[in-house]
Amino acid sequence: MDTVKSTQETPFLIDGGWDIKAKAMRTQFPLLTPEDVACKGGGEEDMLARVCKRLGRDRDEVIDFIEKAHPH
Repeated sequence: MDTVKSTQETPFLIDGGWDIKAKAMRTQFPLLTPEDVACKGGGEEDMLARVCKRLGRDRDEVIDFIEKAHPH
């Protein structure tokens, strides 16, 4: 039996309230620009890649922050 891990990642989808989460991200990480956190119609993966690159963080770290983000 082959036990090789799949390198395919689960697609990241925004479940609503993106404006609030994007604002919280920009507050927490001031070097993020509005363009970095812009996400329109299925552009979640592109936005995620921009944020990862800008912050120098991996995908899982950024997703974790997004999922926990809330306004102060």
